[in-house]
Amino acid sequence: MDLIREFSPERYADALDAWKWADLGGKVPLFASPFGDVFLESDDGCWFLSVVDGTLTRCWDGVQALRAELNTPEGRERYLMAGLAREAERAGIILSAGQVYDFRHPPIAGGAVAVDNIEAIDFVVGVNVAGQIHGQVKDLPEGAEISLSTDVEPPGWAAIERVLRELYGDTEPVGTFAPRVPYSAGGPDPLDAIRIYALDEPRPHWHLVSFGMSELYGKVTDDPEVSGSGIEFSLRIARGPHDEAPPSWSAVLLQQLARYVFAERPFAPGHTIHVARGTFGDRPDQGPGTATELAALAFAVDPELAVLDTPHGEVAFLQVVALTEAEYAAARGGNAAAVLERIEREVPLHIIDTTRRGTM
Repeated sequence: MDLIREFSPERYADALDAWKWADLGGKVPLFASPFGDVFLESDDGCWFLSVVDGTLTRCWDGVQALRAELNTPEGRERYLMAGLAREAERAGIILSAGQVYDFRHPPIAGGAVAVDNIEAIDFVVGVNVAGQIHGQVKDLPEGAEISLSTDVEPPGWAAIERVLRELYGDTEPVGTFAPRVPYSAGGPDPLDAIRIYALDEPRPHWHLVSFGMSELYGKVTDDPEVSGSGIEFSLRIARGPHDEAPPSWSAVLLQQLARYVFAERPFAPGHTIHVARGTFGDRPDQGPGTATELAALAFAVDPELAVLDTPHGEVAFLQVVALTEAEYAAARGGNAAAVLERIEREVPLHIIDTTRRGTM
């Protein structure tokens, strides 16, 4: 296994945000261990931040000395816990690109440094939680009872969760689509998550809401008024009486739209786009009965989620609306708002039903 874990500067910044009580000023992350310990470089040498012990120690005069020690069996065992990491891998606990090992019960609170206490966890979450824990216990007298609490929900993410709770109250999401490898760790899918709700009004449907077009974790872009691309996607799909999950094309579509935004330009209310056959699951290889008149998309501000103010700027929830060829032709040239208003008279909340006929 690769004992050196590398992450983007943004991921390091988010992970170390809870370690502000430590003296991290002037220290730049180099890489991490399989357990999330961070190696840092400063003008006076290289440092080791132990997420297990909650300590920051200057251990080397420079990067060359650091790498030389990690090239020894003793160094790998002391700073990378190589033996325990390999034991975890043999036990079937495999790390994805954005993950590190973590202890379910923190050793600082009496947990065992052993394989049966290990799990794979997102690097940012694991290191951030460890920073919060050590920040709470660092000034306690020896032998004091430890009571821990953590809150690691990133501010942009938390803002979206909050508006969903305000809309749906006690109705919990029934699931989440999430890529195996996060986009920030080199994965192909820009959306970190797609939250799924099963709703009954105005007709049974699925409601999918994206997390990833806006700045979920930290402020990266220069415009303080807009969070990231300034949008998140909202998609509503008709739900049949025997459907246990949304159709797979729905998550694929949202990820494709996200990739288009990152490569080309953001969508905005009134925009339209023609889509390829198969977008709505109507490929010939899926057998008879999958044909649909839907052939294009339009975008409008979601009538229920609207526009959200977050700590990183404004986010508009864009409803993804499906159009037939005739509706698409009518909507082009700046006429989308009028066409969508007409469609909504027959299609409340623009719930996508692949069997519906055109309205014009």
